Amino acid sequence: MQTFKQLLLQKFSQRCQLADINVLQFTEDQPQVYQQIHVDVLRSMNRIKEISEQYKIQIKTCQVLFEKFVMDSFCHLQNQQQQLYYQGLLDVFELSFAAFADYTKISSCQDWFQYQENNFKPFYGDISQFFQIDYEMLTIINLNLYSYLFKQTNFSIDVMNKQGIMTRNYINKYDSQLFEMIEIIPKNEFDTIMLKNQVSCCLHSTNSLEISFKLAELYLTSEIDKQSFIIQQLLSLACRKTTTIFCESKYDKLYKNIDVSCKQLRLSDDSLETAHIIMSDAMSQLLTPENAFVIQQYLDQVVQRYSSYKLQSNIVLATQIGVSVAALAVGLPGLIVGLSLAAFKAKRK
Repeated sequence: MQTFKQLLLQKFSQRCQLADINVLQFTEDQPQVYQQIHVDVLRSMNRIKEISEQYKIQIKTCQVLFEKFVMDSFCHLQNQQQQLYYQGLLDVFELSFAAFADYTKISSCQDWFQYQENNFKPFYGDISQFFQIDYEMLTIINLNLYSYLFKQTNFSIDVMNKQGIMTRNYINKYDSQLFEMIEIIPKNEFDTIMLKNQVSCCLHSTNSLEISFKLAELYLTSEIDKQSFIIQQLLSLACRKTTTIFCESKYDKLYKNIDVSCKQLRLSDDSLETAHIIMSDAMSQLLTPENAFVIQQYLDQVVQRYSSYKLQSNIVLATQIGVSVAALAVGLPGLIVGLSLAAFKAKRK
């Protein structure tokens, strides 16, 4: 958590002007967008279950605060960006909330908030006292996060699907068995399945707070190509740890000694259905709180592996360029000699 907090404070705390906003007015002016956010907030906060139990805080209390926390920055976005809201956008902000929340204070003020078993009443008051840092600074951090994420994807599903192609290409390159399995999935179905992983570098596939912080750090500091490689490496590990249908290959040594506890998936006799099950469920069975320590170590290995592969690719590319230049250098004099001989023969005729 500490590394993630430092990342937010160092990379996303650049000052910007905050205009006056009215969250209540926004909910009335844009009810459809607000309802999408509200539904997603109701699905959130499972990552902080252990913390909420430690401080005896109801998850619904955290959800009430989280919604106001989200809206206090979301309302600053341009209308066009607000209309592009999508499920999964809040994953990173759930972590900025978790990192800076004052759980002791929240625990002592739970009677401020109204909620039922399946819903809660929005809170429009000042929530600055429920955080460990200046709330205006936290709002600025969130705004800068929105800006960063928008630059990556334009909040466009089409852009995310194109990024999913990069992950698919890495699967093809480094895991031929998995690629052969998923190749039968129709493209539109594959795109939909991959969005769960591609949308925020697998954050949407885990309820582990520790794994989430690690993935978020990588998500916010890595270019798209690196993210796609990370997703492929996690998928390949997840498939092997949740099923027994993969034969040994030259890449299996990368996954064999990773000691994780995973529930085995119930597969189908139908190849297409099996491919769907693996791509939909394997990752969430791997990225559990029980596996947090091992997965964080594995992600460090993956980052090192990416750097190594990139270095090798650059060496190969440089060698190919060198050979091409050398061939050109040798070929040019040869071409000149050939043309000269042809001209000499033509004169003799």
